[in-house]
Amino acid sequence: MSYRATSWAFQQKGLRPAQKVVLLYLADRHNPDYGCFPSQHSLARDCEMSRASLNMQLRELEERGLIRRIRIRDPHSGQHMRTRYILGFEDGFDQTPSPESGHGPCPDFAQNRVQNLDSNNVIE
Repeated sequence: MSYRATSWAFQQKGLRPAQKVVLLYLADRHNPDYGCFPSQHSLARDCEMSRASLNMQLRELEERGLIRRIRIRDPHSGQHMRTRYILGFEDGFDQTPSPESGHGPCPDFAQNRVQNLDSNNVIE
């Protein structure tokens, strides 16, 4: 956990509650020496939301310029590894997303793998 990351996340204003929760959990997972690499499964579980909702919040945080996501592939197997989350307070943070950042539809993915936004099983 990084005190600097958590303090920065608390200072961000104008966020919806779900966005703030996601940003705070990312900040809580930030390691000053190694960065931030939580899995979507554990992040969604900790934030108490579906992965589809989590992805929507992550996309909006990225559009606001608060985070950047970099999807990493294993160079030998080509398998997708955990996403690297770069938080806005980090040295060298650039608010202009690069093609590798995963901002918008990624050429390798075409679309986000978790896209069912209507995943509420409650029957009215």
